[in-house]
Amino acid sequence: IRVITNKILNSRFGMVFEKLWKVSEKLHDKIDALNQGDKLVQEMQNMLKKFDEKLKLGQAEYDKYKEGLAIDIKNKSSASEINKDYKDHLDKAHEYLREAYGILKDLLKLYREYFQEKTRSFHLELTIATA
Repeated sequence: IRVITNKILNSRFGMVFEKLWKVSEKLHDKIDALNQGDKLVQEMQNMLKKFDEKLKLGQAEYDKYKEGLAIDIKNKSSASEINKDYKDHLDKAHEYLREAYGILKDLLKLYREYFQEKTRSFHLELTIATA
C-alpha cells in the first residue's frame, strides 16, 4: 500500500510542478509584453522571479524525494522498511509550493490591478478628450 500511495503522490506532485511551470511561462510572455518602464510591471517581474525561484527549490526537493524513494524501494525487501527521511524532502517541496502559490496569488492580484489602472486612465483620457 505504501508503494502505491507513494506512486500516486509522486504523480500528483509531478503534475502540479508541470502545470505551475506552464503558468510561469505564460506569465513571462504576458508580463514581458507590457510596458517595462511601468512601476507595477517591474514589481510583477520581481514577483515572477521569486515565483520561479520557489518553483526551482520545490522541484529540486521533489526530485531528491523521488530519487531517494526509488532507490529505497529497489533496495528494501518490504515497503515498511522504506526510509522515512525522504518525507522531509517532500515536506520541503510542499512548503515551497505553498510559498510559490502565495506569490502567484499576489502577482495575479497586481496584474489585475495594473489593467484596472490602465482602464481607468483610458476612460479619464477619453472623458477629457470628449469634454
